[in-house]
Amino acid sequence: MSRSLLLALGATGLALAAAAPVQAADVRPADVQPVTTCGAWALQAGLGTQVCATVTGNTVSFAGTVGLAGPPSPGTQLQPQQLDTALTAQLADGTSLDGLHQGVLFRAANVQVGPLTVTAPCGSTVHASFAVNAYPWVGAPVGVDVSISC
Repeated sequence: MSRSLLLALGATGLALAAAAPVQAADVRPADVQPVTTCGAWALQAGLGTQVCATVTGNTVSFAGTVGLAGPPSPGTQLQPQQLDTALTAQLADGTSLDGLHQGVLFRAANVQVGPLTVTAPCGSTVHASFAVNAYPWVGAPVGVDVSISC
């Protein structure tokens, strides 16, 4: 074979290889990433409170946080406070999913209550509320709503 014929065949072979369909790689759906949503901070028993929800698929994990509502005045001695907390979850139609009642001792550092983990049907909305009571104050629950899209 002549040198030019070999070059022509080689070029044709490269062109055909480039035009051949590429095999698709084994594509797996990405793992479901958790999404966290928090409600607004609000005062209960003179303290800042908030509830957050972390949704992964059709599982929701709720946690309540209690913290100082603001910086203490200079020289203020903060006394430990006994708190009664209630973290509850329910479907939008009012069906109760679960609840967590816990006594905690608040000592000026943020305290987390939970997690409360529930499973909900796809397409539903789940509401959580977090109430903090400390004598003589009664809690005014904070809440968060999340949609379960699956």
